[in-house]
Amino acid sequence: MTRAWTACRQTSCSVLHADSCIPASGYKAAYYERSRIPSTGDRILGCIDRHYAATTGLAHDPDTVTVDMTAYHAFRKIDPSTPAAILELGFLGGDQELLTRNDPEIAARAASPPTCSAFSKMTR
Repeated sequence: MTRAWTACRQTSCSVLHADSCIPASGYKAAYYERSRIPSTGDRILGCIDRHYAATTGLAHDPDTVTVDMTAYHAFRKIDPSTPAAILELGFLGGDQELLTRNDPEIAARAASPPTCSAFSKMTR
């Protein structure tokens, strides 16, 4: 018996990760490469760039965005019309103080404005 799979339609999807333990620093973000709403994805990334960088002090590192981010497994399970983004909060190697020791809530708070207010405004 073959079972048809239907993509899940959500209001939005946000994914938060910390990057590898290499001695690098910075954050990066991406949206689904097969998104049907790339202009919304661009606006979400712009919002992340404004809020996350300003709050954490980390530099944007777009050169390290990988296919593992743009084709993230969860993105393949949602409808391509769903606003979705993945944010790598920093590198566990170079940004370990910020992410785990000093005040890990800084990164969490910094990720909140783009994932909450920007996503909800863009889906209305």
